[in-house]
Amino acid sequence: MIALTNKAHSDLQILTRLALEGDKNLVFSGVIESLELLERYPGLGVSGSLPDTRELQLNGGFLAVYTMIDDSILVFRIIPEVPLGLVE
Repeated sequence: MIALTNKAHSDLQILTRLALEGDKNLVFSGVIESLELLERYPGLGVSGSLPDTRELQLNGGFLAVYTMIDDSILVFRIIPEVPLGLVE
């Protein structure tokens, strides 16, 4: 099971809102597809910069910061790999 913290859920809403109108579904589905990989392959990604976390590069240029709790995955944040506003 994958759970999003309130902040990760908010991140996802903001990212899809900021995506270009035609790309909203593409951004949302790309991120969701990447997160669903965690259900099949828990522990994907690299060790996170925070203790007991992992970081997974998502489709669309985003990064998920998550942890494993028993058989569940808790996503703390979904953040852009490049800060928004710095991409030309």
